[in-house]
Amino acid sequence: MARTHNPNLEIIETAARALGPLCDELVFLGGCATALLITDSAAPPVRVTRDVDALAEVRTPTEYHSLEKRLRRRGFEVDSSRDVEIANSAQEIRRYVCGRLRELLGNSHFMDALPGHLPGDAGSQARLPSLIAKLERLAALMS
Repeated sequence: MARTHNPNLEIIETAARALGPLCDELVFLGGCATALLITDSAAPPVRVTRDVDALAEVRTPTEYHSLEKRLRRRGFEVDSSRDVEIANSAQEIRRYVCGRLRELLGNSHFMDALPGHLPGDAGSQARLPSLIAKLERLAALMS
């Protein structure tokens, strides 16, 4: 039996209408999508969320910029006011992630392996200092 009440249905429907045909390229996930996946009517209620998380598969910078351009045409904008998404997460999640990042950033094996997780071209490798700086800012959120 399906759940009868989904407190996040309105926000996900609003996002889907705004995204229009781009929905076919996205997967909704996170808190907004949780109740869509639960079929047990005895399950506890899902928490209300105020945002919609979506995931898109992009393999190249060209694909990324194409998606960004199509999102802008539909009225979406890049939110540059927040550099680090986790700043709005629950305290215990922030504490765990920030602590774990501090451990990793202090681990020479992790730091040596980090460049291998970026594409090998010079442009991608040049982003390494920026990536490390972002990870350090993230780790410092709960210092």
